[in-house]
Amino acid sequence: VFMKSKHNSYVRAGLHLLASALMVLLATPGLLVKLASAQARVQTAQGEDEPQKTKDIFELGIELLDEGEWAKALPIYQQLTRSHPFYAWGWLGLGWSLHYTGQYSKAIPAYQKAIELGAERPFRMMLEIARCYAALGKKAEALAWFEKAMQNGLTNISQFRNDKRLELLKDEPRFRELVAMVDTSKLTRAEGWRYDLRLLDR
Repeated sequence: VFMKSKHNSYVRAGLHLLASALMVLLATPGLLVKLASAQARVQTAQGEDEPQKTKDIFELGIELLDEGEWAKALPIYQQLTRSHPFYAWGWLGLGWSLHYTGQYSKAIPAYQKAIELGAERPFRMMLEIARCYAALGKKAEALAWFEKAMQNGLTNISQFRNDKRLELLKDEPRFRELVAMVDTSKLTRAEGWRYDLRLLDR
């Protein structure tokens, strides 16, 4: 009985304090507004802080790519693709960062994801995939992706005759035909005409 009486006295004291606090708030209407405003400012500040950090990461990644700082850009784009998996340029940045730090096998799926999300005109990333496969010594895959890049809009093909990153393909008859490295002096007149028509048809 004593414990129950003591508990009831604590409850009555608590209710009395709560009633007193409510009376103070009701007697000071402006106090409620000030409290709500202060809470909103805190929430706004907290909400603005994270986007600002994210924006800084975007800008930093672009700056590092522009400067060719592939190794420094790599963790940035690893973080971005985790936090923003549908950010197409994040996957392209990851592909470049992996590619030009020698991680060719990992760069290929990153480029493919960038193609899927529409980061750039597809032929640009297809060309990079061809270069990755060439660096891995995979001639058939490199040639297939180079041809796919051409089919999707790659132009100025003759510049790739001396592309060091496609050195693996230089002796491939199909590659030589694609980049117009064929010695037409050894072709018959009919073969020469057909070859010229294929070039014009690109």
